[in-house]
Amino acid sequence: EDYGVCMGIRGGGLTVGYVAHYWMSQTFWGYLPWPEVVLFAVLPFVFGPSYRIYYVVCVLKHLRTHIIENSAHTTTRLDLCEVLLNLEITQFRMKDHLDEMERMDKVYGWRVGFTNSK
Repeated sequence: EDYGVCMGIRGGGLTVGYVAHYWMSQTFWGYLPWPEVVLFAVLPFVFGPSYRIYYVVCVLKHLRTHIIENSAHTTTRLDLCEVLLNLEITQFRMKDHLDEMERMDKVYGWRVGFTNSK
């Protein structure tokens, strides 16, 4: 969805899948404010399971500048790992990204295997 973010993460020696799995396995606990953690937890019940993936994509896009800046100055994979896996993401709000998630569901929902598109 965002080539710059993917290349920034890869440039730091990580994969998007690893970062996404890490955050999702912890339900973003400790990364996002508590209300956002709760929203992420109930997201599949309200919108469907694919929205958890779209949520992660939106968080990564939200951190785009941060990812690219740190990957450009990172000499070891541990540095970017520390940035992404220990960063408090305080400014992200799901409500600001719902339109983007709906757009992704229309475009990718059938590929993910779950869709709420009409």
